[in-house]
Amino acid sequence: MRPLRNLLLASLVAFPAASAVAQERRSDAHPGGPVALASTAFAWSADDARAWIGDRVGERVVLRLAREDLGDPLSECGRPAREFVLEPESRFVGDASEPVGAIAHAAAVELVGGTWLGWWKLLLRDGKASRIALELHEAHRRGVPLVGTGAAAGFLAAYSPVERAELGREEKNLHRPDTASPFAGLGLVDGLFDAEALAGGSLERELRVLLRSGLVDAVFVSGAGAWIVDEQCATARFVGRPGAAALVVDVANARRMRESLREGRVSLLEPGQRWDLARRRPVAVEPAWKRGPVPAVGSALSSDPLDARRVVTLLEAREAFRASEVETATVVLRLWTDEDTRGGAEEPWSRVRFDVSWAFPEPVR
Repeated sequence: MRPLRNLLLASLVAFPAASAVAQERRSDAHPGGPVALASTAFAWSADDARAWIGDRVGERVVLRLAREDLGDPLSECGRPAREFVLEPESRFVGDASEPVGAIAHAAAVELVGGTWLGWWKLLLRDGKASRIALELHEAHRRGVPLVGTGAAAGFLAAYSPVERAELGREEKNLHRPDTASPFAGLGLVDGLFDAEALAGGSLERELRVLLRSGLVDAVFVSGAGAWIVDEQCATARFVGRPGAAALVVDVANARRMRESLREGRVSLLEPGQRWDLARRRPVAVEPAWKRGPVPAVGSALSSDPLDARRVVTLLEAREAFRASEVETATVVLRLWTDEDTRGGAEEPWSRVRFDVSWAFPEPVR
């Protein structure tokens, strides 16, 4: 139990600040290379994969925690890959010279699958960055594109919700049945990241974590897609297959109450749309990307209590959107626009307000 205790202690030190190595990265004025946080179901096309690597010299490096973590996100790019299957239970595997040397000369690096706890053991065990973690930061500084898929995507972000069950911990307060807590990752992408493809991932979980923490912004990916942050262009963009969407949640000016968030903001990004990191709002849609069909309400992509697809569908209504509610047994989410938040004809969905409140039944004793 000592490693788990060390993890919990390290998380208390790391939150709300990110890890020391991430803080050091943020102090560097030079922007890093692009980082993609991808859902497990997202497959890169040959053109996208080739464009992602560009004309960089070197080989692709793929890190995975188990041979069962199948998939190679950039396999269609036409370049060979050098793969490493790393056993996180081996205490010093994160300092192995061979993968460190490969990353130092890589054209792109991919982290595939695994679990959040597995990546923590490999990269930030006991709150100390391993050699692989440090080399990933150096690669990012050099402009090397990085891809995280599944649980690895959450670990590349500053924070990711982690289920207490994964850590062997249960919520002791029966009046506050939170199933997850935010833990710090490598911090290559700011904010909190969650997705349907992650263990226990749901929009409700993300909103719940924002309520309980001091974090102010988050991204939630619904369906098969990838959230790509490019610091050099000061933008992020969402790519995905038809039906996929990203929800960007901003609670910097929201009012936090015991069981509710009031007057937060949520923005919808469809495949091909970009996000201005400085202005915190969508920018023009790239015409090269075609939008997928708008699904009907009820065509859920997950069985989450608060279904992200229902929220996405409401936001996709755009100009017809005025005020709507999504209600379940435990949560009510109200969406609306007003004169202050309603944008022009090209972006009426970019500043939608929301209130969310929870009502839990009394615990059975």
